[in-house]
Amino acid sequence: MKPNLNTLKPAVVIPAYRRHDALRRLLRSVNEADYPGVGCTLIISLEGGAEEEVIRVAEDFEFQHGDKEIVRHSDKLGLKAHIYECAGYSQKYGSIIVLEEDLVVSPAYYHFAVRALQAYQNSESVAGISLYAQRFNETAQLPFEPMPSYFAGYFMKLACSWGQAWTADQWEAYQKWARENPVPLQIDDVRIPKNIREWPAESWKREFNCYLLQKGRTIFYPYHSLTTNSSHYGGEHMKGTGSLFEVPLVHTIDGLEYLQFPKSENATISYDLYMEANGSYVENVTGFNGSEVTLDLYGTKPLELLKKENFIFTSKKIDDPIQSYALKLKPIEWNLKNHLKDHSTNAFFSLVESKKIIEYSVRRWAYIQLAIHCGTNRLGSSRLVWNNLLFQLKEYLKS
Repeated sequence: MKPNLNTLKPAVVIPAYRRHDALRRLLRSVNEADYPGVGCTLIISLEGGAEEEVIRVAEDFEFQHGDKEIVRHSDKLGLKAHIYECAGYSQKYGSIIVLEEDLVVSPAYYHFAVRALQAYQNSESVAGISLYAQRFNETAQLPFEPMPSYFAGYFMKLACSWGQAWTADQWEAYQKWARENPVPLQIDDVRIPKNIREWPAESWKREFNCYLLQKGRTIFYPYHSLTTNSSHYGGEHMKGTGSLFEVPLVHTIDGLEYLQFPKSENATISYDLYMEANGSYVENVTGFNGSEVTLDLYGTKPLELLKKENFIFTSKKIDDPIQSYALKLKPIEWNLKNHLKDHSTNAFFSLVESKKIIEYSVRRWAYIQLAIHCGTNRLGSSRLVWNNLLFQLKEYLKS
């Protein structure tokens, strides 16, 4: 039995430019997906100067589930302006789903998007819906695994560009903020990870993450992915990542009617911009009030940010921790449930008062151990080798 999807009918908008093979693959998966009986509108938005083969793929495609519209821009908009143009169709259709051309969608993607949009269309704390299930922390360059639950997903203060959905109100709220709060070329707010601050101005996610932070809003993420990123096709802003962002797709619509969506206020499971847990369940695990403690388990938060908190759980090396914790359980925050009786060789995470931190190295000494524990296909990467060499050199010089 399919869920009732009569309330919302988001248009599906695909910005396209150069990747004709990727576009062809995406459109095939869009056609193979399941839709409510009334279908939907598909809009293919062609960037100015789009390749002829891309135009041909768009024109030849026959959408089997509703109307198809091709929009050809005479000028090259650039990535950010093009995404904004696509998201702007939410004002006409009430809601939209934006799919960049390097994606593949699940048969259930449209049903899930509508269910999620319906669940949070009146929420003041949810700024949009992700169709992509995060499995990699780009700031830490390590795998990410959220705390499981029986809900359809969880919340994270991090924008997604690999399949996203907005209602007209959600997108207009962001646009209003963007008009009133232009983001400078240089972002100095350490609450935003350095890698995100250094993204080019052409990145729409750079601005959207600032919006999430300033307004205290989140994106709802699914546990099971409705899109996957096929970045081996290459692109303007992502090259050489291979299958790093490929994730398993949901391949059936069965059970969609039973999905439950968590309350967005005082969320139990949520994550910050560094992809560190900050939901109310952290209080249950650690015994600390959420306003007194912050997690730095990936070891990527700068000292300037950590000094603002009373207590810190971290993977960085601490000389005299209050308590120590092993690295044995998954997800990594679950290790904070039980502290070690002594600061033994099994100790990995530390609890420390921020006022007692004098020096806090940015270099993540724990990267290799975390990579092995979390499981990553980057164990042979140059970044890992370089981090390892520097760590070993530092230890040698100290001795």
